[in-house]
Amino acid sequence: GSAAVVVSPKYTSEELALAAKLGSVIAGGNIYGITPVANSAILKTNGQTATYEDIVNSSLIVAVDVNLAADFPIVAQKVRKALKKGARLALVGAGNEKFAARAAYKYVSAAEAGELAGLAKEAGNTVVLAGADTMADAGIVNSLTGAKIIGLSAAGNIKGQLAAGIKVDSDDYNKLLADIESGAVKGLLILGDTAGVDARLFKNGIKTVVVTTSLKNVPATADVVLPAATFAEAEGSITNTEGRVRKVTRAIMPAAGKANAEIISELTGLLS
Repeated sequence: GSAAVVVSPKYTSEELALAAKLGSVIAGGNIYGITPVANSAILKTNGQTATYEDIVNSSLIVAVDVNLAADFPIVAQKVRKALKKGARLALVGAGNEKFAARAAYKYVSAAEAGELAGLAKEAGNTVVLAGADTMADAGIVNSLTGAKIIGLSAAGNIKGQLAAGIKVDSDDYNKLLADIESGAVKGLLILGDTAGVDARLFKNGIKTVVVTTSLKNVPATADVVLPAATFAEAEGSITNTEGRVRKVTRAIMPAAGKANAEIISELTGLLS
């Protein structure tokens, strides 16, 4: 049977590149993000990516299926600056209570927001903040011709995962779960973080190696558990919401004695 690798978005881009290399060696490229998103395509917006500066200087901001204040405080701060300068805000979907009173337009769903295409054309300087985690239909974003787009995901270095060729879409993740259920995937390496690990990955007697910073929520059925370094113990870079590469400086030495890059490299040697 085949194997697969599942990796957290809380790894640096350098660690993710090593994980992707490991995935190509032991799993034929079957490497998945541990935090799947509904619409990974919106994170690869083909040169239409907006910067934080674009948000501040926009005339119209359209927030689709994204909770700005709760999940993206830096982006929310830029939106507040833009509103002070006279920008208008349109909210599509639920979960933006803190901005609701300041929104010029509110729509319960994309189906109700047909007039936005005209408003965006009229504004001329539109920025779309699109929630990739939950937004299955990108039709509304595609209809706003000429708008600049930032695809938003709460899943850490997800743009680093995409750059490494890791499958982050929920459709891919669901296929992995189905392959585990059917027995098509018989071995799994999980490069985790502080969050709990999805119990569905441990079904059907699958052989598992879990690298994690916390034993919490790692099922007792895991065959091997190895200690990982936390994000504070990492060195390297990440790709932020704007698509800019940002340096990560190690705050403390890894308590387990090894950096994730070392652990992944050693696993590549042992498993290949």
